[in-house]
Amino acid sequence: MNYVFDQTSTSVRHAGSKARDDVNAILLDSGFTLRSFSCSYDDSPLSIAKDYLSIPRQIRRLAETLGPGDVFLLQFPFRCYSTRIGVSLCKTALKREARSIVLIHDLPCLRNVENQPRLFGALMRNDIVFLSGFDCIIAHNNRMKEYLVEQGIEPSKIVVLELFDYLLPNCDEVAPRFERKVSVAGNLTKEKTHYLYELQADPTRSYGVDLYGAGWEGETCENGMIYRGSYGPEELVAHITSGFGLVWDGDSTDECSGEYGRYLLYNNPHKMSSYIASGVPVVVWDKAAVAPFVKKHGIGITVPSLGKLNQIIAEMDESAYAAMASNVSAVRRKVASGVFLQSAVQKALSPSVSKS
Repeated sequence: MNYVFDQTSTSVRHAGSKARDDVNAILLDSGFTLRSFSCSYDDSPLSIAKDYLSIPRQIRRLAETLGPGDVFLLQFPFRCYSTRIGVSLCKTALKREARSIVLIHDLPCLRNVENQPRLFGALMRNDIVFLSGFDCIIAHNNRMKEYLVEQGIEPSKIVVLELFDYLLPNCDEVAPRFERKVSVAGNLTKEKTHYLYELQADPTRSYGVDLYGAGWEGETCENGMIYRGSYGPEELVAHITSGFGLVWDGDSTDECSGEYGRYLLYNNPHKMSSYIASGVPVVVWDKAAVAPFVKKHGIGITVPSLGKLNQIIAEMDESAYAAMASNVSAVRRKVASGVFLQSAVQKALSPSVSKS
C-alpha cells in the first residue's frame, strides 16, 4: 500500500495550504491513501505544548501500521516537527521494511543561511538529520539538491520536483492580455515584501503593479500601484489575467535581499505556480533557483534588479508577449493536472533511488 502522511489542514483565505492539499489530491488520484495526524493552528503556548506532546504519538501510531513493501510520503515540514520525530519514523519504517519518501515544502534551515548565528547552526542540523533518514527526498530544484548534498546527503536519494503543481477545477485555455504591469500575490507585509513599499514610491517606474493578498500596509492606490484585495487560490487565478506575475521578495528593488529574498536562491515559490496557473508570464530574479526553469521553458523574464525591468517592459511588444504566453500555456497544462509531482513520485518509487 502507498500512503501520504500529512497534518490536517484548515480552510483559510490564502494559498498557504493549497500546496499541501494539492499534493494530497494528486497522490490520492494516483492510488495513495491519506493518513492524517491532527494539530492545532493556534499559537498559544498551551496549544503548542499540546501539539508537541500529541504529534509524536500520532505519527508513531501511523508508522506502526506500516508493513513490508508499503510506501509512505511525508509532507515536510509540519506543526511542531523535531529531529527526534523524523529519526524515529524512519527507523520504524526501516524495521518494518517500508519505503520512506519526504517531500519538502519549506526548508527552514535555509532562511538566513548567510551570517547565521551559532544557535541557527543547530537548527540547520535538525532539518538535515530529519531528512537524511528517508529513502528518498523530493527537493524543489537543482540548487536545493546541491545544498542538501553539500550537507552530506547522498545525491542518489534526492529527486528534483522542478515546479509545484497548482490544481484547477478546470483547465480551459486562457489568453492573457498584453499590459505593461506586474501582479504580486501573497504575503504583502513589510517584513516579507519591503521592496514593494520602495517600488510604490519610485517615480521612475514605467509599469503598473497590482497587489493581491493580506498584510498590505501602504496606500491602496498610488503611483500606478493598486491593491486589488485578497482571494482564495482558485479565485486568484481568475483575477490575474494580464501582464506578468512577479516573483520577488525581500528588502530591496536592487536584488532579492534579506532573509526572505535570499531564500529565493534555493526554493520554488508557490506564487510562481499560481501565476502559471493564471496563464501569465513571470518576472523573476536572475539569481533565483527558478530562473533556469524560466529560461529553459521561455515562460518569462529574468532580471538582476527591478530597475532593469523598466526598459524591458517599455520595449516589450505584443508578439514577444504572445510567444511567452504560449510557452506558459504548455507548462500550465502540466501544473494544473499534477504532472510535476506525479513525475517526481514515479522517480522516487524507482529502484534506482538509493535506500537508506
